[in-house]
Amino acid sequence: MFEPEHIKHLKIKKGLILKAQEILNKVATNNKNVFVHITKGDFNNFLVFGKQSLLPMDYYHNLIRWFLDNTEKPYFIILSDEPESIKNEFDYFDNKLIVEHNYGYGVDFAIMKLCEYGILSASTFSWWGAYFMEKRKLIFYPKYWLGFHSKEEIPLWSESKLWSCC
Repeated sequence: MFEPEHIKHLKIKKGLILKAQEILNKVATNNKNVFVHITKGDFNNFLVFGKQSLLPMDYYHNLIRWFLDNTEKPYFIILSDEPESIKNEFDYFDNKLIVEHNYGYGVDFAIMKLCEYGILSASTFSWWGAYFMEKRKLIFYPKYWLGFHSKEEIPLWSESKLWSCC
């Protein structure tokens, strides 16, 4: 989407990368790291076409199930602006780390950058995290993006390597 010479000098601060690596070191290295970015706070009262823009939790559950069924050794790193509100949401599988401590958005971004797979929320933060992934293999993002509930196209990303899912 952008010319490489324009973005090749953009880097995440070393301290943020080190903290992200420390968090990811809790995960066995032979797993396939999948970040799951769940945005809640900013989207609770944000309407698009007069409808809620907050993605339903089923969106995330369905994609997690897809990875569980189709990927060998997926490990989910769950990032959220409201980690306490999702603590019990994913009790049905063990291979996960909910990043509970508020290390800040920079560390969350660095974690996304270091994963190979991702499940995006409909946020630009999530989009940029996926864009800067070093070893991107597969990304899922919501069909219709912010128009998810209206089924109206609001495209932000269309690249043949990526899949969308509703």
